[in-house]
Amino acid sequence: MMIDMTATATMIKSLRRDHGLTQEDLAARAGCGLATIQRAEAGKPLSAATIASIAAAFDIPASDLATPAETHFEPYLPLEPITSGRILVALLLGIRRIDFDFCEVASLSDAEAIQAFHDLCHAIAGLETPLPPLARVTHDIEARDQLTKLSARGLCVGAAYFDITAYEVDDDCGGGPAILYGQWDERRAAIRIGRAPDEIARAHILRGLGQWEQVKTGALVELPREELEIDWSGIFGASPEKQGKA
Repeated sequence: MMIDMTATATMIKSLRRDHGLTQEDLAARAGCGLATIQRAEAGKPLSAATIASIAAAFDIPASDLATPAETHFEPYLPLEPITSGRILVALLLGIRRIDFDFCEVASLSDAEAIQAFHDLCHAIAGLETPLPPLARVTHDIEARDQLTKLSARGLCVGAAYFDITAYEVDDDCGGGPAILYGQWDERRAAIRIGRAPDEIARAHILRGLGQWEQVKTGALVELPREELEIDWSGIFGASPEKQGKA
């Protein structure tokens, strides 16, 4: 039996907010560490015991959080924490497009800081390369300063580049046979802003691809099925498909 951890993460976040709890509050109620709650809300694999503990904190059956699923865990692009302006600029130079997303924020000032960082990233990505030394150092410093401003607000950045193959196709707006006119490769960057390491550890880049775009082999991680298998025995008494049966 597989557990859809994305659905479980969404349920945990929703329940926590409905109860007016912070992640720290939920960790205390569930008797686990803050990092465990952060992992849960990031959609990472959880043990059956952890799911049961979190469910108990909401006074609901553990099976309500453990939603059976037939599909694999959604493939993702692993990201690296970005703390250096020079590293960020090096990653962005030569990028054709940026897949940019950020966590929930509670203030306009946080949103303005994220917007400034977003604009800087897109400006650097559009530069012609190679850069002369003075221009390169200038952008390194600008990127460092933006990262510092985000960090002062408790925000961190994760990023990585990935390569795709894009196809020029005429399919008569879906009404006729697809005719391939050409294809090309391009490099893109995924950037995520969050408040915890788990929030910037991965990017589900497939969600942002067009119909005729494909990530090149090797870029994505897909968790093996065995990492998502749950041993229900001793937790709920029986597996979900057997519950309610005599």
